[in-house]
Amino acid sequence: IIADVLRTCGATNVFAGLPVLAPRVSREQLLVANPRVIIAGGAPADRDRVVREWRSFNQLEAVRTGRIEVIDPRFLHQQGPRIIESVRVVCGAVAAVTS
Repeated sequence: IIADVLRTCGATNVFAGLPVLAPRVSREQLLVANPRVIIAGGAPADRDRVVREWRSFNQLEAVRTGRIEVIDPRFLHQQGPRIIESVRVVCGAVAAVTS
């Protein structure tokens, strides 16, 4: 679903080419991919904690530029009407990078 959402927003999942649906990505793979935006799953109450955890990856462009979007995983990973809100948030994050 996330790859479809990103594609809708004009972006690419940097790990879409991996052979499994939900890959376990190593730190090295993440550093090589160096995403411009990070879309992280987390409950609204956990947003600050999730962003703090990503700050340990300060080599990444997305972290250095503060482009970390935290989306409630119930909205992003469940097919249904709530995914529309996730698409809006993801597209906003992508637009901020590309404009």
